[in-house]
Amino acid sequence: MLWAIRLNGIMGVNKVTSRADNVKKVMRAISLSPTVKVGYPDETTGKQVHEDSGVTLAQLAMFHELGTENMPPRKFMSQGAEIFERRSGLLTPHAIRFIEGRSSGRAFGTTLGKIFVGSIEAAIHRGDFPPLAESTVQAKGSDEILIDTHELIEGLDYVVK
Repeated sequence: MLWAIRLNGIMGVNKVTSRADNVKKVMRAISLSPTVKVGYPDETTGKQVHEDSGVTLAQLAMFHELGTENMPPRKFMSQGAEIFERRSGLLTPHAIRFIEGRSSGRAFGTTLGKIFVGSIEAAIHRGDFPPLAESTVQAKGSDEILIDTHELIEGLDYVVK
């Protein structure tokens, strides 16, 4: 559904073709749209084990995003999605080329994946999260959140299918 909403919204900027042609092109593009997994896909980095915690990167990301009994949520994925939403205009020319058949779904999906990964990285670096407990700061010797080992940042990836 997200694809349909995105592509339909993007087509609103193209005044060259008629409305009926736009609808046909959007429907064709939706049928050819790739699936893009962003974050820690099992196919690439999701199953990598985080050195310090012993859990996979996908699990660690989930613990941070949702919180645990002992840790408040640090919604870096959700914040990354919000940043991506604000950056979605960067996709417009790529989406129009894809919809008009001038580029492939894989090329469009790759661009989408790169922009989304960059958006999640921006959220991590922005660091707009609940502070660490003082005991955690003392234990690890730092008040940095999510970037001690850089494994979560380096593990961010996308897969286009």
